[in-house]
Amino acid sequence: MSYVPSISISAGEVQLTMAVSGLLVHKVFRDHSWSFSVTIRSLLLLVPPFLGAAASQTMATTPGAWLLCFGTYWGVFLLSLVAYRVSPFHPLACYPGPFLCRSTGFWMALAGRGGRRYLYVQTLHERYGDIVRIGPNELSVRDPSFVEPIYGTNGLPRQPTYLGNNTKSKEVPTESAASGTAKIEAIAPATLMDYRPLLTARVRQLLEGIGGQNEEIDISRWVHHFSYDFMADVAFGGGSELMRQLGDTDDAWGTLGHAHREATLMQHVSWRVRCIVQLPSLTTAQRHKLRYLRMIISERIRCSLDSKVLLDDGPGEGQLEPNAQQSAIPIPHLSDGTLLAVIAGADTISSTLTNLLFCLLTHPRVYMRLQEEIDQFYPPGEDPCDRHPPLEMHYLTAVINETLRLYPPIPSDGQRVVPGNGGGILIGPRFIPPGTAISLHNYSVQRDPRNFHPCPSSFWPNRWLLASGHLSFEDAPVDEYSFVHNQGAFTPFSHGLSNRVGESLAMRELRIVLCAILQRYDLRLGERWNPEAYTKACKENHAVVDPPSIPVLVCLRT
Repeated sequence: MSYVPSISISAGEVQLTMAVSGLLVHKVFRDHSWSFSVTIRSLLLLVPPFLGAAASQTMATTPGAWLLCFGTYWGVFLLSLVAYRVSPFHPLACYPGPFLCRSTGFWMALAGRGGRRYLYVQTLHERYGDIVRIGPNELSVRDPSFVEPIYGTNGLPRQPTYLGNNTKSKEVPTESAASGTAKIEAIAPATLMDYRPLLTARVRQLLEGIGGQNEEIDISRWVHHFSYDFMADVAFGGGSELMRQLGDTDDAWGTLGHAHREATLMQHVSWRVRCIVQLPSLTTAQRHKLRYLRMIISERIRCSLDSKVLLDDGPGEGQLEPNAQQSAIPIPHLSDGTLLAVIAGADTISSTLTNLLFCLLTHPRVYMRLQEEIDQFYPPGEDPCDRHPPLEMHYLTAVINETLRLYPPIPSDGQRVVPGNGGGILIGPRFIPPGTAISLHNYSVQRDPRNFHPCPSSFWPNRWLLASGHLSFEDAPVDEYSFVHNQGAFTPFSHGLSNRVGESLAMRELRIVLCAILQRYDLRLGERWNPEAYTKACKENHAVVDPPSIPVLVCLRT
């Protein structure tokens, strides 16, 4: 019988082996971060220290051996990770940013937890300039010249966001404008071609709801319920009655919103947390969301995907060849499209309407002037729901645009990523390395005095009348030569082909709702409410800013 000697490794040798392993695995992650599945990444983080502790029979029986191996391995791995990110050898070393932002994505994720991320990024731009490194591989931009190269038809693909689906990240996923439009079309029912009856019914329901109260009401809550009810009609063919039920009684929308907010963390911490989120304790909200979305998508497929009538483009008055594009769209993409329709549609409208009412109620002269214009085009007895507000209502357009400029519902455009398998891109004089996530910070761009001057941080609708020629500079207290109005810097609803579809619907909805409310009612702010706290109370949930409650007294106009 042959004798097999036992393996005996000293603590120092184990520690050295674990340190070298940590450095090597970090290099593997750095060079092939898009090549491995979550399972392989987890194995690389767990197997080496386990083998190191088990290599010695004498050490494997002591808890100190496991602590030494795992502590050394992960400690060296993390130190190497941070050292590389803040070193001059990192591809983004030429872009400034705080040390913590350059070190870890957790810092920006934590900044987003309190809903103040958009304000924090604004302070970073004020300190560091137009391009700020807000994560190890993330850039935030305050330059409107980046809009078309990033978000245009030939722009960058979307940043993959972990939504709980079992997708593999073997390469950076790409999405062209055509596929984005097809995804929107696939979830759009036939009623989207003529949504006016749906909108009319919901607006009248909103008017009856806010007018039937004999006390102060939270107008933001009513606007929120209205937006979700209408978007459910448009995207799903119905199924939401928040205004009638006076709230989300089954917590369906709340579950969806909670799961969507969790994506704030996921988009910043990338693959490292994707190894962690497999734990059941962290995926409860995701499972609820996916179950809810599957139910909606199944109903969507049953009711609408066999329809030939989609959005108002394509051959024959909005007619497409039967199932030509829908059949090519996988269910995960339909899930993303459904989420887009609900969150990007309902929340942006709710946020904008609330901000509109806040700006009007805190600027009485603007309120009175807009109400006079509404009375001119909709005399007493005429229902604004019967016809769209005409484009000749220039002051209405100015008020809406100024609100969107000052309080963009999407303060930071969705992240795009430079494909990791390419050679990077050149935007003007700036080189963006491969694998970099980049986004435009609308909130900072639209308050930049280089784009809008004077009063870039004040509510001043007349700037839009001056820019369009509907108000002369002789009638405005501003010097024509110092006046700055960069229309290209105005992208409140994001940018791109699919976003223009939602923007058109949103603008029409805003005009009709605002005209209907102000034509019928007089609104007054609650006596005990402090308007100065409004901006501080606005919180960002993933992509959309949720405004706080606004108590108002609604009185029927005489």
